[in-house]
Formats: sequence, structure tokens, C-alpha cells
Amino acid sequence: MFALDGIGYEIARNAWTQAELSCLDSVFPTVSSAAWLSSLTGLTVEEHGVPGVVFTMPGETHAENLYGYQKPFTDVPPGNIFQDAIDLGYRSIAVLGDLAGYRCSWRDLLLTGADVRNGTPMFTVPDTPYSIPSLSEVDIQLRASIAEASASGEGPGLIRCFVEIDSHIHHHGNDSFVTEFLHKIEHLALDLVAAGTVVLAHSDHGHTRTRHDQRLQDQLDELGAEHGFSMGGAGRTRWLYPAAHTSGELIELLRSRLPGSVKVESSDIAFAPGSIVRSRVGDILITAEGEEFLAPPGYEYDHGSWTVAERKVPFARWGATDAA
Repeated sequence: MFALDGIGYEIARNAWTQAELSCLDSVFPTVSSAAWLSSLTGLTVEEHGVPGVVFTMPGETHAENLYGYQKPFTDVPPGNIFQDAIDLGYRSIAVLGDLAGYRCSWRDLLLTGADVRNGTPMFTVPDTPYSIPSLSEVDIQLRASIAEASASGEGPGLIRCFVEIDSHIHHHGNDSFVTEFLHKIEHLALDLVAAGTVVLAHSDHGHTRTRHDQRLQDQLDELGAEHGFSMGGAGRTRWLYPAAHTSGELIELLRSRLPGSVKVESSDIAFAPGSIVRSRVGDILITAEGEEFLAPPGYEYDHGSWTVAERKVPFARWGATDAA
């Protein structure tokens, strides 16, 4: 199973001509932290309680970054596909690959039950700015990681490899590099099928063209200082933590001051009131509906909002159905 972070449905449909391909709907917000946890556990965002990257953890008074958080953060039973595979008599192996740099409780929860192997980071090398890797090296590394994991025991097994090509797409979009990468995934899949393996590939979200709007950033900084709110969230969806009893008035103020392409609403619209996830996000939700929003330096594409390009993701299979 290839877990390909950041691949939207349309580019996969055009590249994977020999796969049996389905179109799935991602979660909201369309961010990796929420979507991968849902895909591995089968739980909704309301059930597992992870809405994004920066949000309030249990017992904490300020928002934390999930990818650096080391404490337990959910009471949800840690069942997932790795444990399901073990219950059915399979070896269950997770090749970290680009997850190697995510040393946090979220990653531990994702991989509960798996025999974890390091693999080689390909697109997200810890403590290193992104640079375009060699696709031939990526192919070699993936094949080596799979061969090592396959040789580690007898009997059938589930092997899941994580590849964060999302890092490339943030900077360059779905360019020819991404298409060629997907072709290499299909070639590898077909080689594995010829050796008697069933191969799956799926994603967590796609991307939408996004440009950083410094004027919007300045407006939010000014309003935050004036009205005493802080911000959480990730990508094209952010939430604000306002002072008590100011949400209604602040929503109206934000609607009058922010660009019309930024949707401002109560968080109750997107997150079920009373759910664990609603208790962790701020009271006000701001979401990009156009290209101008908040984005890190160098980003040209991002995700987190409601666009079809972000929400529609592929689930592919190569190999005989009766072998699964």
C-alpha cells in the first residue's frame, strides 16, 4: 500500500491507466493530520478529534503544533488497519519513509500495531529545506524498502509505504515531475503484481492554487492585537480563539474587514457542537474560497478548504481481486 500524500484524483486518473481506480472524498479540513488518521482508523474527524495541525490539546491553555506534540491527545481506542491485518493473520509493516521526521504522538497513533521500518525519506528530509529529488533515486529507494520489508518474515503481509510528494506540489503544483512520479509508481506496482502481490495506492487530499496575501495577514495581525484573539488551523482553513462572548460581534467585524474571498463563519457550522474536535478549535472559522489567503514562503499550492480539487482523492488497485 502506497500512501501518497498530496495526490488529487484527476492527476492520478490521467497517470494510472492500468489501475482499477475509485474516487474518494477526503475529510474536512483537507489536511494530512486529519485525513491520514481517518483513513487508517475509519473514524471521522469528530470521533478522533484531530482537526488540523495547530489546535488546543486536552488540558492545555494555548494551541499546540500537533507535529511536535509528544503527549497523548485522544482517548479514542487505537484500532487501525495494521491491527486489523494482524487479527486476520497478516504480518503488518509500516515503512516510515517521509514520516521519519514526524516524531510525535500523532505518528505513534497512526502506526499502532505495525512493525515499523525506517525506509528512506524521499521528499521530506528532516531539518532540510525542500529540493527536487531524483526520480530514479526515489524509485530505487522505494523498491529497496519494499524488498527489505517483504523479506522480513514468512507468510502474507501488509506493507504500507508513506511518500510525501505533497512537499513538491506545494512549491510546483502538479507538474511533469509529479506525473512522471505517478508513472513510476504504476510501473513499480505492475512489477509487484507480476511477483504475486496486490498493490494499493491512496491519498489524503489534493491542492488548490494559493498565493500568500500579505494584506490579509496584516489585517488579521492588527485585528488580533486589537481584539485579543489567537489563530490555529492549517493551510486554507484557520480558526480563531477570541475572548469569551465576543464571537458574534467579531464574526461581523471580520466579514466587513476581510476580503470577500475569505469565508467567515461560526465553527459550529463545520464541527459538530459538543464533539471533542469542536472543543479543540476556536469559535470562528475562516476559510479560503479564492486563491489569495495565508501561505508559507514559497508555497504556490495549498489545501485545507472545501474545493473539489482538494477533496477528491484516488484509491487505486493493481492485481487480482481474489488475491486481496
